[in-house]
Amino acid sequence: MQSRRGPGRRLFGDGVRPSAVVAALLVIVGVLFLVLLLLSPSRLYWTGRAVQGTDTGGIVYYKVDGQSYSVDDTGAATGRGTPRTVYVDRSDPSNALVQRPTRWIDAASVLVWFAAAAAVAAIPALRRLRVGRRSAVTDASPDAFGRGFAPGSMARYREMSERSQAPPRQQ
Repeated sequence: MQSRRGPGRRLFGDGVRPSAVVAALLVIVGVLFLVLLLLSPSRLYWTGRAVQGTDTGGIVYYKVDGQSYSVDDTGAATGRGTPRTVYVDRSDPSNALVQRPTRWIDAASVLVWFAAAAAVAAIPALRRLRVGRRSAVTDASPDAFGRGFAPGSMARYREMSERSQAPPRQQ
């Protein structure tokens, strides 16, 4: 069976590593998640203005520029007068979201793709750095003590081992 790659050719073309392709795909997925976040109602957590509100029996009352508004708190009613953070649409203050842990879940769902892309891109670079350090030790000058065998020592060893394996003379 014939390989599609010729001798000395890479699967992804000249100079493009598979890790770079995977990192680019992860960045594209991260951008898609970012676009989805910005199109969803939870975008107010990131683009809205944070104001203080008061929870009263499951309804949060807040003020923007002196005008009062309210939003339903779909979570459990916390009682009378509990302070809450409300994220308000800058162009329409009646559109608001009460702060929830989903804000951090949204952030993680976007950031994890970019972090994975950075890791996929960094691991081969660190590996090349490590291999480079290792090859610097083996490519040292021949007169460097403790850096490998002296020139010609392997030839002498081979010669001695061939002499010792000669068949013994018969008497």
